[in-house]
Amino acid sequence: MDADRRQIARKYMTYFSQVIDNSTTRMLGYIGDITIAGAMLIGDVELPVGALISARIYLPREVCQRPYLETTAEVVWKSPDRDPGVFRSGLKWHKLSAEDTELLDRLIYHYGLPG
Repeated sequence: MDADRRQIARKYMTYFSQVIDNSTTRMLGYIGDITIAGAMLIGDVELPVGALISARIYLPREVCQRPYLETTAEVVWKSPDRDPGVFRSGLKWHKLSAEDTELLDRLIYHYGLPG
C-alpha cells in the first residue's frame, strides 16, 4: 500500500510475533510492522493478493494476557523481500472485537517503534 493511502501510521515491531495459518498450522512468518487496521507479514510463504487467511498471532506474555490472537485478515498487497525466498505481505484485519483492538493497542504501545 502506498504511503499516501495509509490512514494510520505504521509501527515497526521490536517483538517479532509468529503468525500461524489456522487451517494448515504452517508458520506464515512474522509481523514486521503493525497498526490497528493491519500488518506487514514477512515470511517464506507467498500469499496471493485477495486471499483471506485465518491466522493465529503469538503474543508476548509480558504485556498480553492471552498467548495468541486469532483473527482473519485479507492479503491486500505483496512484494518480494530483498532476501531471496522471502516475501512481504500487507494484511488488513477483518472484524476485530473491541477486546482484540485493545490487545493490539497494548502490543503497539509496548513494542512499536515509529515508522
